Amino acid sequence: MHNRNNKYHQTLFLILFFLLIAYSLLLNATIRYVSKTGLSIPPYTTWETAADSIQKCINISVFGDTIYVANGIYEERVVMIPGLALIGSGTDSCIVDSRVFPPMGNRTITMADSCLIKGFYILTSNDFNYGYGIYATGQNGLITMNKFSNSNSGVVLWVSDTKVYKNYFFNVRTGVYVSNSNSTIRKNEIYTITDQIGSAIIITGFSDDYHPIIDSNYIATRTDGIRKSLGTRPIIRNNIIEFVQYGGNAIDVSYSDSAYIYNNLIIMGTGIRGIYNYNVPYLQVMNNYIQGSSIMSPEGMLVGGSNTVKNNVVVNTVTGISGGGIQNLLVQYNNLWNNDVNY
Repeated sequence: MHNRNNKYHQTLFLILFFLLIAYSLLLNATIRYVSKTGLSIPPYTTWETAADSIQKCINISVFGDTIYVANGIYEERVVMIPGLALIGSGTDSCIVDSRVFPPMGNRTITMADSCLIKGFYILTSNDFNYGYGIYATGQNGLITMNKFSNSNSGVVLWVSDTKVYKNYFFNVRTGVYVSNSNSTIRKNEIYTITDQIGSAIIITGFSDDYHPIIDSNYIATRTDGIRKSLGTRPIIRNNIIEFVQYGGNAIDVSYSDSAYIYNNLIIMGTGIRGIYNYNVPYLQVMNNYIQGSSIMSPEGMLVGGSNTVKNNVVVNTVTGISGGGIQNLLVQYNNLWNNDVNY
């Protein structure tokens, strides 16, 4: 009993110690400014003395600081420090543009732990084979209310648990690339470019221990809408996926197991599938609405063994639901109508 009390007090002391450190850091936090019209006099704590470069301001900042960035075009690559809030004046006129740099390995903004990025228009590369708008490797971050274009990937979450919320992506090969991450990708609008092969959202991982959430996004794409590659057990729900041209799959899942696809609205174009399961056992596909364009939409969904398929609606396809494997396949309460072949 005595040892248990000692461990309790030691744990409580450590918690209080770290809370005290965090509180002291917040007390020392500073608001700094960046503007093309500032005098660029350190420590950049007024608009009059604002830095003329985002990176110049970051270089003297510490954990907990907030940097406000005024209207202008900032042709630079930005590397953040942990605990930094970087807030632009809006996506119409606050632009970070790294297209002047060599495209290979180009990252417009590199994001660290516990950071916020808000209110920027981010342009990266004119070569869609290269370039990342925001490359996040830290934890507990938030990327919100930004606009992305001209990149291979607008946002890359690499071993990063970061929330990507209410951003706008257009003229990109991939909107969000999620790797080894438990991030939430929610309420974004993603329009991929029509002359490149890519996916609006790509999910991958080295193991099945990751559980990203892809929720309530609007996607208009030429090829794959949401594509899950190796590893991870994502939840894909409440998304609207619309194909403006033909090719690919609205939701494509492969390998690992136990993915969840709920409550999605899929408007299919020519020559594509709605939901395509390559090799995922224990997949749950429930409450989805899939609308094809008659003979031009070959398959509403392809499911496999040990999958559960309930309460879905599939209309106007060549084949409503196909089974790539039937062992332990459960298909119940679906409404299939006006397909050439329902099952």
